[in-house]
Amino acid sequence: MESAIRKSQILMRLVAIACISLTLVTSAWAADFNKGLKAYRNSDYITAFQEWQPLAEQGNATAQYNLGFMYDNGEGVTQDKAKAVEWYTEAAQQGYANAQYNLGSMYSNGEGVAQDKAKAVEWYTEAAQQGFARAQTNLGFMYSNGEGVAQDKAKAVEWYTEAAQQGYERAQFNLGFMYDNGEGVAQDKAKAVRWYTEAAQQGYASAQTNLGFMYDNGEGVAQDKAKAVRWYTEAAQQGFARAQANLGFMYSNGEGVAQDKAKAVRWYTEAAQQGYERAQFNLEKLLNETRKTVGVTTANVREEPAISAQVAFQLNSGDLVHSLNKNGAWHQIYVSDIGEFGWIHQSTLSYSQASSASSGRVELFGAPLKTVTRQVMRQTLAKTNVKVIREDNNYWIDTYNPDSELNGANQFDTGYTDAGKLAYAQYRFPSHMDKDQVTQIAKMVATKYEDWETIDGNPNLGSVEYRWDIDGVIIRVFRGWPNTTTFLKYEIPGNLRTMQAEIDAADKIKKEREAQNQTNAF
Repeated sequence: MESAIRKSQILMRLVAIACISLTLVTSAWAADFNKGLKAYRNSDYITAFQEWQPLAEQGNATAQYNLGFMYDNGEGVTQDKAKAVEWYTEAAQQGYANAQYNLGSMYSNGEGVAQDKAKAVEWYTEAAQQGFARAQTNLGFMYSNGEGVAQDKAKAVEWYTEAAQQGYERAQFNLGFMYDNGEGVAQDKAKAVRWYTEAAQQGYASAQTNLGFMYDNGEGVAQDKAKAVRWYTEAAQQGFARAQANLGFMYSNGEGVAQDKAKAVRWYTEAAQQGYERAQFNLEKLLNETRKTVGVTTANVREEPAISAQVAFQLNSGDLVHSLNKNGAWHQIYVSDIGEFGWIHQSTLSYSQASSASSGRVELFGAPLKTVTRQVMRQTLAKTNVKVIREDNNYWIDTYNPDSELNGANQFDTGYTDAGKLAYAQYRFPSHMDKDQVTQIAKMVATKYEDWETIDGNPNLGSVEYRWDIDGVIIRVFRGWPNTTTFLKYEIPGNLRTMQAEIDAADKIKKEREAQNQTNAF
């Protein structure tokens, strides 16, 4: 899974209307100012502007700031960024921190004035030195990225810390990031978790996503997949694409939450619609792995997995669906053409033509096992990272090292008939006294081919075998005991019988020759 987001590029530019300080105005001005404030709160911006303008012209810094804000946002007056800059400047020069902060943002973004990062730093610094948290955060960002000032990660950390300690969530996130990556400060994953948590608890989606990542991978905190899901969910519900993609992955694989491929589709879709490429890839992969078609003339899709449940809609023979979850004989399906979910009885489904054509639904590296030849399989494997150990045209079995393609596997064999037809393919996963490995591998296979059809033995003790029979190809995941080395084997029964007969015949000839040689020796 792709790592969580690691940097906030968003600077909060504007603040809410300034709090009123009556100590800065005379009692006569206070009445007019409060009248303007009341009008503003009632969304009567024209009246508010009219009340504040005379005060601003007489040098009242708060009124000057407010006029700048209204010009900035086009409230009660035609939007005019240049006039906003003028009024922010008047207030800023009187030491009004909100105005200094906003003026810094105007220079930083080139709004109403020529862009000037150095002047942005000057005004952010003025506000930051008065303890204005947002200015401190933006100033930290400027130092961190070397914008308008020489890059200085340590100073960035200092300013982020000042703002973070005031409880400002963006600064807390950025400070967490600095500790997470060891920028401007010694790397400290635990402190990164602390600051991500502070920001996450205030609802900051980037921090929630990073905190989920930390729990997901056990960085700076004990690994806890359930907590990872919790934090990914918090951010995903705010529309944060990377969290949505990560949450989809968790549901798809049953990590930290019960496996639910329908929820995985929903979250992948949310992120994919925002253009998040990883989600688009994972969604396409999941849908390709779960393709089926309707195999009856008309199929009722129900709201719940029961024959008595309300019919949500109907499908026709040949319609493509995606089987995501199972409940007994019922499949929860997704119809991508219409974006709808529902439940359908397994008797109405067949494997989709696109993925289970008679040429072979079961594939390895894109090669259909039911029909692949030795020549084609070798050509296919040559394009992968599988390493050749032995390829011998005079022997039935080719052997490879697949560890660069499939984690945990140290051997991959392919067996062929004399005519070059594939008889079997088998992965070997070495282990000893690891009772869970066989089930883990069976579940891996199930993500591609659905749940096994039979299981023979006890997964917790002794020999066990999981088995699928798909379009004439037998898939077996099995292990012995106490050596728990696990095998994943694909068999084409007819070809396997032929190969075994050819091997037996060759062994018989070999033994007869050996016996003849023995006879000739005496």
